[in-house]
Amino acid sequence: MYLISTTHVILAMQIDYNAFVINRNADEVFNRIGGYPTTLAQLALEFTNCVFADSILIWRVWVVWDRQWTIIVLPICLVVASAASTYGYVYEISEIKSPEAKFSDVFAKSTEVVSVVFASCTVVTNLLCTSRYLQGFAHVF
Repeated sequence: MYLISTTHVILAMQIDYNAFVINRNADEVFNRIGGYPTTLAQLALEFTNCVFADSILIWRVWVVWDRQWTIIVLPICLVVASAASTYGYVYEISEIKSPEAKFSDVFAKSTEVVSVVFASCTVVTNLLCTSRYLQGFAHVF
């Protein structure tokens, strides 16, 4: 996760350097957000890191609950839905590459749906796993 986060930051710095120093036109660079592979890679890495973090939390719950699969079925389904929606979001962003595109297109209806699905799945996974972790941990003592 550290390497993914570091790569994400390096890509973000490269995009900002390209926008502000090389092109000297940040609006043009950010409006063509889907036209740059580095932006798409940055988004994919960010979402992959979120999926890894949720997976680690699920693994912790599984261990605390003595490896009972029934405890983690719903969180696993939520992480799968979260992963699918995040890569759907990256795909939607990749379609925003025309010269007439604006950065506000990132918040269009097509990307809004997958964003809400991702956010909802991640929040529910974290709340569910944290509560189950605490319940399982309380049984240990």
